[in-house]
Amino acid sequence: MLVNTLFKFVSESIGFELEGSESFVREQMRSFLPYVKATTGAEDTGPPEPEKGSLTHWYRETIPAGQVPTMQDHILVFAYYLYRQKRQFIFVPDDMKASFRELGKTVPKSILQIMGSLKRDQGLLYPGTKRGEYSLTPEGIRYVEGLLGIRRASTSPQEERPPAKPAEQEKGREEPATPQRDRFFSLFKEDGEVPPKDHES
Repeated sequence: MLVNTLFKFVSESIGFELEGSESFVREQMRSFLPYVKATTGAEDTGPPEPEKGSLTHWYRETIPAGQVPTMQDHILVFAYYLYRQKRQFIFVPDDMKASFRELGKTVPKSILQIMGSLKRDQGLLYPGTKRGEYSLTPEGIRYVEGLLGIRRASTSPQEERPPAKPAEQEKGREEPATPQRDRFFSLFKEDGEVPPKDHES
């Protein structure tokens, strides 16, 4: 649950209010600081830094300079942030809308259609067990890491496992070894290493 932050400034010549997440309010204050400085005569110390660990801070530190992600890429990047930084594997459209707002960006009106296309047409998102739930597929994770220029160090299968499909997460168990499951895990091989099967015949 997001907790709103309210910032109110009133003077003889100007008054305004900003309300939203702390990161959003800090981001939007950039535009108003010149007016505050002119009214109060305060020294300009520059825009406030976003809170470390917040989406705004991570976005600035992670998105390559000069790169402007598309709306579709933004959704995948936000999902990747939730997955890697917050360990939130399942997300819903409202999570994406909140992420757009936190960065001060316009929420696309077609966000549901975009997410549906990422799931249905491109295979970058899994459908959840409940309507409106999604998670990144292995292909989705690799796509975002390629977009961000991230090269993950080799990890053992025990240290880094691919996210299970939502149905598997709810059951809390692995599916029996099958050719399809072996292919799924082979997508995550690192430096030629393929995770071993959980069951040996």
